[in-house]
Amino acid sequence: MKDIGKGSFGKVKLVLNSNDKNKPCAMKVLSKRKLNKIFVGKNRTAMHDVMQEIAIMKKLVNFTVLTHLGPLKYSKTS
Repeated sequence: MKDIGKGSFGKVKLVLNSNDKNKPCAMKVLSKRKLNKIFVGKNRTAMHDVMQEIAIMKKLVNFTVLTHLGPLKYSKTS
């Protein structure tokens, strides 16, 4: 996975979608723990904003806009 960007809440990596002929895709890598600790409003965490973004991405159907393929859960093991 190659880093292709960085934002306020995480990184964006270039990955291959094994379900679609190894087509290149962008994947946001976020920490749920960190998102729940960052407040972006009086009673709103960054996790709330990410969940809103996911809901909007799921509804978008346009060839010029990225398609939401779904969440991928991954846990780091030390």
